[in-house]
Amino acid sequence: MVDEQDMKILRELKKDSRFTTRQIAKKTKISSATVHRRINHLIKDGVIKQFTIEPDWKKLGMKTV
Repeated sequence: MVDEQDMKILRELKKDSRFTTRQIAKKTKISSATVHRRINHLIKDGVIKQFTIEPDWKKLGMKTV
């Protein structure tokens, strides 16, 4: 079951999956230990399937559609 704290964490990770546990904790006002534990549970439960990147294709010299 995902609650409001989980949703806050997920929203921050959606903004930037590189945020550290400490950064997420500060932004969400949830303790670092709780953020860490909840992220691990979200991964284990399959709520978070993967962490990805979004390359800048133009900087890689590729055309974009």
